[in-house]
Amino acid sequence: VVFASCMTRCSIAMLTQLFKRGFYSVMASLVLARRRGFFCTPLFLLSFTPGRLLAPALFGLCTYCANLLLGPWLGSWADRADRLTVVRYGTLMQGAAVLGNTILIFATPLLVEDSPGNMVLSAVGIACCCGVLEKLGASLTDVPVKRDWGPTLLWHNSELLRATNTYMSQIDLTTEVVGPFLAGVVIALCASSQWSPSSRVPPENVGYVLVGLANIISFVPQYILLRSAYFMREEIMKRKGSGVTKERPKGSWAVWIRHPAGVQLLGLSYAVLYLTVMSPHGPLLTAYLSDAGLSASQLSILRGAGALAGVAGVTAKPQCFRSCGDKGSNVFAVGTLGLSGLCAAACFALAGVHDADRIKLLYLFCFFVVMARPGLYAFELGVLNQEQELVDEKCRSGIGAVDNALTSAATLIMYVAGTLLNDTSYFGWLVNASAACLLAGVALYSLWCMLFHEHKHRHSSEIGDGHSHAGHGHVHHHVHTTQAQRTLDEEGWHVHVHFNPVWRRGFSASASN
Repeated sequence: VVFASCMTRCSIAMLTQLFKRGFYSVMASLVLARRRGFFCTPLFLLSFTPGRLLAPALFGLCTYCANLLLGPWLGSWADRADRLTVVRYGTLMQGAAVLGNTILIFATPLLVEDSPGNMVLSAVGIACCCGVLEKLGASLTDVPVKRDWGPTLLWHNSELLRATNTYMSQIDLTTEVVGPFLAGVVIALCASSQWSPSSRVPPENVGYVLVGLANIISFVPQYILLRSAYFMREEIMKRKGSGVTKERPKGSWAVWIRHPAGVQLLGLSYAVLYLTVMSPHGPLLTAYLSDAGLSASQLSILRGAGALAGVAGVTAKPQCFRSCGDKGSNVFAVGTLGLSGLCAAACFALAGVHDADRIKLLYLFCFFVVMARPGLYAFELGVLNQEQELVDEKCRSGIGAVDNALTSAATLIMYVAGTLLNDTSYFGWLVNASAACLLAGVALYSLWCMLFHEHKHRHSSEIGDGHSHAGHGHVHHHVHTTQAQRTLDEEGWHVHVHFNPVWRRGFSASASN
C-alpha cells in the first residue's frame, strides 16, 4: 500500500506542475503507464532449479517470444483502434497477469508437497502464461502512450515534446528507484519476521505477495489518469472514422521496412543493446547474482541504483543536446554505454580468476553495470525523440511495436543462450557477448549518422514531386510523412531527413562552392 500510495502522490504532485506548464494530464499519466515487470517471479522460479538458470530463462523465453510474434500485430491494431480502448485492454491484461503470478507464488508452496513433480511443471507453465499476458498488456500501454499520445497532443511544438519526454523519463525512472527499494524492504522484513499464514509458505513469499498486490493497485490510478487525459482533448485523441486510413491496413513489419529516413537503422541500433545480460533488472542477472549470494534487498538496491543512474543520464541529456546537437549527444550516450560494458566484462572476468576477491569484484561488476544506465536511458530518450519526428503519425504504434519486437528478439536470443548455457559457470560467456553487442550498437548508430542528413530545404512547384535544396543544388524525389507535409510553411520550406552519406555531403558542398 505504501508503494502504491507513494507512486500516486508523486504522480499527483507532478500532475499539478505539468498543468501549470501546459503539458496536459496525459504527460503525468506516462508516469504510471510504463510499468515494469513483476520482478519477484524470476526469484521465485529460481527456487525450483537452484544453481541453474533454467526456469528463469524459460520464463523470459516465453514472454519475449510472444511479444516478438504478437507485438507488431497488436501495434498495427492499436494504430486503427480507439486509443482509450487500447490502453484499457492493456491495463486489464497487466493487472490480470500480476494477480495470477501473485496467487501462484502464494499457492505453490501449499500444493507442491502433495505432488512435487507435476506441481513444479505446472507452476512454471502458469508463470510463463502470466508473463506473456503481462508483456503483451504492457505493449498496449507503453508503446501507444510513448509513441502516439504525446506526439499527437504536442505535434505543434517539438521543443515542448522533447522536454515532456525528458520529464516523463525522469519521473518514470524515479518511481523505478522507489518501487524496487520498497519491495526489497518489504521482502526482507517479511523474511526476518519469520511470520507466515502457513508453515508451508516461506516468509519471503509473503513479501512477494504484498509487492504483487501493491503492483495491482497501482494500475488503478494509471488508467484513471490516461482516461482523464483522453477526454480532456477528445477532439484530438479520437480517431476519425473507422481508422487512420481507408486503405487496407498493412502489416507493421511491411510498414517498417518501407519507411524512409533510416528508422530501420535507428531501431536496430537500439535493439542490439538488448543483446545483453548486464541489466540491473534482467531476470538472468538477477537469478545469477541471487545464486552467487546477493540478498533480495541487495538486488533491489541494484535495480534502484540503475534507475537512479538513468535519471542522471536523462537529466543531463537536454544540456548535452544543446552542446552537441541531436546526433552528437546520442553518440556520446551510446559511447559511454559501450565503454561501461567493456569495464563490467573485465571485472567479471577477473572475478572468475581471483576467488578470494570474487564478491568484491562482483560488486565492482555491478557498479559498472549501473554506470552503463545513464548512457542507455539517454540514448533511449534520444532515439525516441528522433523517431517521434521521423515516423509517420499514421503508423506510430506499429513502428513502435516493431522496435519493441526487435528488442524482444534481442532479449530472446539471450534467453535462448541462458537456456542452453543454464549452468552459472557459463555466465561469463554471456557477459562477454553482451559487451560485444553494446559496441555493435555504437557502430550501428554511428552508421546512421553518416548515412542520413537533416537540413532545411524548400519545395519548388516547377519540379513536381521532387524538391530543390538551398545550398545543395540538387533535386530528388521523396515521400512526406503526414506531419512533415503539415510543417511546410507558406513558401514551401521545412526540415527534411534523407539519405545523404557523409562523403556525398562533402562533394555537394565543394560543388556548391
